[in-house]
Amino acid sequence: MTTTIFWSWQSDRDPKLHHYFVRDALKDACKLITIDPDYEEAVRPEVDHDTKNVAGTPDITKTILEKIARANVFVADMTPVGVTDPVALQPNTSADKRSEPKHLQNPNVMSELGYAEHALSQSRIILVANGAHYPGPVALPFDWRHRSGAKVYHLKDGATKDEIKTEQKRFAEVLKSCIVPILAEQAPAKTAPPPISWQTSSSSDPAIWPAAEKKLEFRNNAMEEQRRNVALFGGTRIFARIAPREWSVPARIELEQRISDIGLNIRGRDGDWGLNGDGALSVWGRITGARNDMIVTSATQWFQSNGELWAVNSNCFAENSSGQCFAYVLPFAPLDAFLRKGVAAIRAMGGKGPIGIKLGAGDLTDTVLPGQYESQRFPAVSARVDVGEELEVWTPDERRALLFRFWNALMDVYGRPPARSMAEFEQAASVAPLSK
Repeated sequence: MTTTIFWSWQSDRDPKLHHYFVRDALKDACKLITIDPDYEEAVRPEVDHDTKNVAGTPDITKTILEKIARANVFVADMTPVGVTDPVALQPNTSADKRSEPKHLQNPNVMSELGYAEHALSQSRIILVANGAHYPGPVALPFDWRHRSGAKVYHLKDGATKDEIKTEQKRFAEVLKSCIVPILAEQAPAKTAPPPISWQTSSSSDPAIWPAAEKKLEFRNNAMEEQRRNVALFGGTRIFARIAPREWSVPARIELEQRISDIGLNIRGRDGDWGLNGDGALSVWGRITGARNDMIVTSATQWFQSNGELWAVNSNCFAENSSGQCFAYVLPFAPLDAFLRKGVAAIRAMGGKGPIGIKLGAGDLTDTVLPGQYESQRFPAVSARVDVGEELEVWTPDERRALLFRFWNALMDVYGRPPARSMAEFEQAASVAPLSK
């Protein structure tokens, strides 16, 4: 798509100070617009006029009108080229009844201006004038006098090359400031970027993905093992999910090569990893007998289709006489490491755009939070908790801030006061402060 600025010029006055001067200032304005970091359009605006770039011997009037109708901006030279003589025009009228002298613009420019007002509307028209011959809005046609008026430059007859150069540089900035908002109003509405694609959660537990409801199947390709089937430990679970907006589907083996270092592990003794139907999987827990007799307390699935890393853990809640007691000190340091490694891994695998992170917990209904004393227990008063954020860049401070929010959201579920500062949270959650 071409973005054009139609220049309606007059040839009555010195072209070096009018026709060519404004044309070149418009070209400079277009260059300034193009290099402006705030200008987001792919097409550079261009200056057009009369029969420029039209081959052969076209119908000049038709060509000009068609160009005006297609233009994005119309610029007209309103520098007066003459003044009426009331004495000569009204010789039989007494002096006290004669009209005042009127400034006259080039008739071709006025004709094109009238058509532009009809075809484009006033909001896309810019008037310019040389102040050496333009006394102000009084010189404009009546219906234009009470509008914003002409943008004025100043070049007296006989102006030197240096004077022209200096004024052209200044006037190009003036024209740019007028053109940019006109083009902005015509820019097509930006299509909202697609949302981050998240995997569907299980209907029975929002903390896990559907396949995790049954046995977790995978094969450690690197160790040349056979397929393995292990079960995710039940109970209340916490989860952490990381997903990019843009993702190019890689080979599963590329995910497997990284998943063992990324996977969430909260006090798991035995670990394994491998390929599976969804991509790559990391598991941590405790092997109690045969190879498949593993109690999995932490599992991380890396989905090949959308790049999402979904980690879940179930050993932060221990059963006691009061219900499932939340060991709130356990998860935050491992979650901090998982977020750091997970975001870096997604970027390393080509994930682009904002990255979303979700932190949450499953059904907390029958869980309690231990208090300062052995006998203190605070039952949950809400079943769910989750926090999330989407950012282009996840700095250590941003990741830590999200963990801080997660902590306070959990405290709120149990009716406990929030941490009042990052330092208070880090101390309570046993998370090492960030190095400055």
